Amino acid sequence: MASFDEVSYESLLKHLRESLGLSEDSAIIALAKTGARARREMLAGFSRKFDISPAWLDMLARVVASADNSETEEAGLLHWFFLEQVERELESRGPTQSLFERMQEFLHSSVGGWKVGPSGLSGTVFHIPEDRVIDCRGLDVGTTNVLGAVRRSDNDEDVFYGQRNAFLDVRSDAFTERMLKKLGIDHISFRGRGFVIGDAAFELANIFQRDTRRTMKEGLISPDEEDSLTMIGLVIQKVIGKPLKENTPCAFSVPADPIDSTRSAVYHRGAVEMVLRKMGYVPKAVIEGHAVVLAELEKEEFTGIGISCGGGMFNVCLAYKALPAITFSTSRGGDWIDNNVAESMGVPSSQVCAAKEGAVDLSRPSGRIEEAICIYFRDLVRYTLDTFCKRFSSSEDVPTFTRPVELVLSGGTSLIKGFTQIFAQEMERVQLPVEVDRVRLASDPLKTVARGCLYAALEK
Repeated sequence: MASFDEVSYESLLKHLRESLGLSEDSAIIALAKTGARARREMLAGFSRKFDISPAWLDMLARVVASADNSETEEAGLLHWFFLEQVERELESRGPTQSLFERMQEFLHSSVGGWKVGPSGLSGTVFHIPEDRVIDCRGLDVGTTNVLGAVRRSDNDEDVFYGQRNAFLDVRSDAFTERMLKKLGIDHISFRGRGFVIGDAAFELANIFQRDTRRTMKEGLISPDEEDSLTMIGLVIQKVIGKPLKENTPCAFSVPADPIDSTRSAVYHRGAVEMVLRKMGYVPKAVIEGHAVVLAELEKEEFTGIGISCGGGMFNVCLAYKALPAITFSTSRGGDWIDNNVAESMGVPSSQVCAAKEGAVDLSRPSGRIEEAICIYFRDLVRYTLDTFCKRFSSSEDVPTFTRPVELVLSGGTSLIKGFTQIFAQEMERVQLPVEVDRVRLASDPLKTVARGCLYAALEK
């Protein structure tokens, strides 16, 4: 296994060229200043969409890095608002010299020339009305990803920001610190050890052929990692930041108690609540499957079946008029597929995960690994549907549904091509206790649970 010392700066540039499809080294170097993959993809999108020069890309990368490294939440928020205005002007007028100079002025001024006053947030470039200050947040605490949703105002679109729910330990010495800083990767020191968290941890692990450490296992905080609670707190803070106002509500997802395990979600729920309270939020727990219903079934009067297909668990909720009638989770998800395929094929689980998140098509698998992935996906769907039937038959006081309902699939595991078709096929094999009109994928599967939590937080 390659050590951190042996990996050169050029290896990251090669990784960026291959993953983002850019050719100019100067542009690649500008992107390398941002640590998170999502940030680099955003900047690469700017480069391709507006055909900007490497100097422009470098300037945008500086604004993004400045936003991520802001000392206060207010400063970070203002940087992102500034970037929104830059994008609008690029769309209308292109990369003008005057806009470039305004970006320079923004970076050289104190927090971009912004100040906080009694009338709201204002500054030298443009004005943000007071009603656009963040006052509500939703949080999807998943095994694989943590995603935050922010509501700015009633007239604005919700904003989402996510990170991998993972961390990587690195050497805590001067050389490693310099190398990480050169690569633009944030790192922390904790109890005399060094850590990289979130997206950067996942990317470094791939480059160095290492496995990341996970804060959660089978949908709940991992009992195998002594640093799990600290690390998940840092990932959450990276995703949603600290509140701008007192008593800011933050609704977060929790799994229903697993039906096939003795583990309880009580500790997990209490631990996330503790993290959010320490950050200054008023936490509110939302069952994960119920969050899918809240986000996707408004036109159906919040009546139907929502399933969150995550890395650690599948969470199921049957709701009637927004009230959960049946909720449960299974301790099988995307990780279960990775581990079983890896064991069957004799390959690392990280290799299986990369294949699964690549171009695999469950209706047309290619090669031994993809065929094994398809087999375990189908078995997981069967297991989920069989468990639903058993759970329904053992429940009392279940409401009567007068018409067929929709079944909505969400979560990262649902994104695999062909998954919805497999789910519909397997439903024909079982006799569900509720008539299903159609099976569909959520409008934005990765954001569904976070959006549902945000809607729950907005409830008065």
